[in-house]
Amino acid sequence: MAAVITRRRVAALVALCLAASLLSAVTGTPAQAAPTDYVRVSDGALIAINVDVPEHCTKADPCPTVFEMAGYENGSADGKTPAGDIADATGLPLPLQCGSRCSHSVFFDRHYVTIQASVRGTGCSTGEFDLFSWRSALDGREIIDGWIAKQPWSNGEVAIFGHSYSGITGTMVAATQPRHLKAVSVSGLIDDLYRGIVYMGGVSNMGFPLLWTGIYRPSSEYQNGVIPGVRSGDRTCIANQATRYPPDVLDNPILNGAAGVEDSQWWASHSTITYLDGINVPTHIVQSYQDEQTGPRGSNLLWQRLDERKPELPKRLLLTNGVHSTNTAPPEIRDDR
Repeated sequence: MAAVITRRRVAALVALCLAASLLSAVTGTPAQAAPTDYVRVSDGALIAINVDVPEHCTKADPCPTVFEMAGYENGSADGKTPAGDIADATGLPLPLQCGSRCSHSVFFDRHYVTIQASVRGTGCSTGEFDLFSWRSALDGREIIDGWIAKQPWSNGEVAIFGHSYSGITGTMVAATQPRHLKAVSVSGLIDDLYRGIVYMGGVSNMGFPLLWTGIYRPSSEYQNGVIPGVRSGDRTCIANQATRYPPDVLDNPILNGAAGVEDSQWWASHSTITYLDGINVPTHIVQSYQDEQTGPRGSNLLWQRLDERKPELPKRLLLTNGVHSTNTAPPEIRDDR
């Protein structure tokens, strides 16, 4: 019965997201934001970023930076999900209105510079999209050390913040050991893609992983990442759409997930546990027992691995009841508030 209820909840969530995207396109919900800057990384890709600099953060009074990177709205972030944009336009009391930037705009407002980045191949960024890739993690390091630290408003200190997609991405970015990274706060993680979510305990999970990969993620990215940038008239974003590399068919997570039940190097190369030993800064991890999306084990095992391999590294694991939206943000600004 519980499995049936979970599948129904996932199906309802996907249906809501698709309906939100469709309704937004029909009603013409205006774009609230678009990338503010682009960073060219070492292989030539342009990564779209959305930067919010408090007025007091200047060359005379530089500030620390909170950095988040994922493949949803990020580089075009306006603080809302598609449902949130529709709620603003129509007055409908839709759920799930708070996007990943809400925690930035509310919690970090006026204390830190906040930066959202769209991973390559998503939103207004160029390059080839590759789920949880090491190349995307290196992009994050280059943004932190090669761009953020050199800005006049930056004091050279950067913290990574993220939940779920951005938490997994942020963990991998931290593993590249950016020189200016000082701390990591992440939640809703997956340790091993094969064992942790796709074939848990040897039982195939063809529900949420396939729905997220094939429908929810691309729908959310297109609606809140691509459309705001294009609709805003951002010429770079518009031009970048024609330069995005098509994903490698053999590297597609749906194909690999449906092809068989055997573990392989493909799963290892896309799993945070493979790269975790690279983290060398204080790390804060949050995990909820009832996480219906990324599961209850990922954060626990990642923290345990860190504790075993690097006992001297300052770290904290916060375990709590709650669903997937139980993240690193305080209760008053969580998605389920």
